[in-house]
Amino acid sequence: MIEIVVGDIRIESSEQKNRKIYLMRIPLFINGAINMRTYAEIDISEICQFKDLVPKVLFDLLMMSGIIYSVDRIISRKQFSINGLTREMIVNLPTSNLTLWKPLTNSLNELLSFMTGDLWSVKFKPSNNYDLPSIPLSEKCKEVTAVSLFSGGMDSLIGAIDLAQSEPGKIFLASHYDSTMGGPKGDQNKVFKMLNEHYPEKFIRFKKAVRIQPQKQKNSELSSRSRSLMFFAIAAIVAEALGTDIVIPENGSVSLNYPLSDSRRSACSTRTTHPIMVNQFNNLLLCLGVKTRAHNPYEFQTKGEMVHGCKDLSTLIKIVPQSNSCGKRSQHQFMLDNHFASHCGRCMPCMYRRASLLGYEDHTTYGIEPLTLYHNRKGKLSNDFFAMLNFLRKDLNKKDIAEELKIIGFGNFPNLEQYVELVVRTREELKAFLVNKGMKDFLLNTN
Repeated sequence: MIEIVVGDIRIESSEQKNRKIYLMRIPLFINGAINMRTYAEIDISEICQFKDLVPKVLFDLLMMSGIIYSVDRIISRKQFSINGLTREMIVNLPTSNLTLWKPLTNSLNELLSFMTGDLWSVKFKPSNNYDLPSIPLSEKCKEVTAVSLFSGGMDSLIGAIDLAQSEPGKIFLASHYDSTMGGPKGDQNKVFKMLNEHYPEKFIRFKKAVRIQPQKQKNSELSSRSRSLMFFAIAAIVAEALGTDIVIPENGSVSLNYPLSDSRRSACSTRTTHPIMVNQFNNLLLCLGVKTRAHNPYEFQTKGEMVHGCKDLSTLIKIVPQSNSCGKRSQHQFMLDNHFASHCGRCMPCMYRRASLLGYEDHTTYGIEPLTLYHNRKGKLSNDFFAMLNFLRKDLNKKDIAEELKIIGFGNFPNLEQYVELVVRTREELKAFLVNKGMKDFLLNTN
């Protein structure tokens, strides 16, 4: 059991390149299996222009998401879990409105536990009286008619393109990056630059809306399953201020993350935009008295269907090599076929990406090919690939899929049949990719 105590929040200001920078600095005291003092640092320089347009509880939510993400990154799952995967953590979260937040203790615990696969025990306490800076609302922001999450991946690129084709006003792309991890920042910058070349003056993004700076640890956690909560929190502030909803541009296959095996049902499963998580987040907003809601218009689409349905396919194919979908991009030592690739080629996000672009010109570089993975079955290198292969070999009918979905929490969801059909089409999309790679016989081989 690890306990995280949050100290007094400070707002610090400085001048950088003739620009005023405001940082929310949050001390973190971590006790238990690990003892250390560190901090979360959130750049609020631009997001504070919405301060007077939204209730302060949304800035509480932003602050809390920064704390949760920092803790998630600092505490190694391998070192400090009860089973190699699940961590137990008590977090004391400050809030400007204890009366409003305290009844939401169980709701937030459930959201965090479902999203990360850990056991969270949240406690609320009154925050010190910190003042957010007053910044005038920019004229560009007044023209925003849509707010969309933006990670720098292919799905968020498609979402941005689709909105550019349909929205009359500007589109705000809600994003953040961890200053200790260079990849996401670079992805977002590259994709954003190309979007602006194709759609001049259409998009707005705060380049440093949120910067997380936990103390760098030798054995820090890389899974970052709570990362999406910060995207949601930023988007909620902007969307509530401007009177719009939040678009989640994520294909249904990855959002649902149907378990490839029994062992991948809980703590092994990533649920950053899972329908249940989105539903929990919307209920949290409702209880906080916030009008904006998050929705995923691609909830029942495979990644390939997102590509096929893109409203400006030619632009997508031009920009897509600049996007990044990889979950293990830094592990170049395992890229046996191309040590300089941008994508590992062995994680499930890479395989979904390759399958979705089948039939299109894909200039993405992948570090390892399916046949190489097949012949390197020993060790962890090919774990994801063989989990996928065994999943595709299973003789699953729609009833089997429905029962599995009920086990992982979809018993009361009204759209169960649509999720079942999504899984069926996802399997076919992945099978087509392997057949294209000359692996038809391997799909039939059960040895």
